[in-house]
Amino acid sequence: MTMPEETSTAAWFHELTNRVAAAHRADDTAEVNRLLDYAEREGGAHWRERLEHLLTTTTLIKERRAAGLPGGAHSIGHNGGVLVCDFCGGEPVIAYYPFTPFQLAVLDAQMDSGDRWYVCGRCRELHDAGDWKGLRDWVGPAARQEPVRLIWHGFRTHRTGDAVPVAPGSNPEAGRP
Repeated sequence: MTMPEETSTAAWFHELTNRVAAAHRADDTAEVNRLLDYAEREGGAHWRERLEHLLTTTTLIKERRAAGLPGGAHSIGHNGGVLVCDFCGGEPVIAYYPFTPFQLAVLDAQMDSGDRWYVCGRCRELHDAGDWKGLRDWVGPAARQEPVRLIWHGFRTHRTGDAVPVAPGSNPEAGRP
C-alpha cells in the first residue's frame, strides 16, 4: 500500500483506515503503531492525527455503549489543523463552500459538521460540473459507505453559497473558534 499518485488520497486512506481498524479490533497494538507510523511517513503528521482521532472516537463510542449510554457527540473531519479536501482528502485545498452546520447520527453518536466544505482542484471541477458519479469514482470505496453518503448529502442540502477561493499557503481556519 503506497500513497497514491493517480488515484485520490481517499482511496489510500480508506484502505489504511480498514487496516488500522482491524488491528485495533484484534488488540494488535504493534500493528496499529506500525500503520500510524506509516501514515505519518507517507502522508504527513496530519494523516496520523486523523487516524488517532478515529481510533479515539471509536473507543469512546464503544465505552459509552458498554455503559448503556448513547454514543455521544463528535466532530466530523478532524484533520490536525492541515487543510485537506473534504471529498478526497487531497491537497492543496483551493476553495471552500459555506454551508449551514448540520448534525448527523452515525453509530449511535451525534456528529457535528462545521460550516465549511474544503475542496481540492480536481474535486471542485467535478462538483461544479455536477458530476457526482465522477466524484464518487475519484474518491473510491469510501464514497460508497453510508456515513460518507450521508455527510455528502448534508453538504449538498445545507450549502449556502458559491466556492470561496483559498489563497495558496493561507489557512482560513486560523483564528476561528
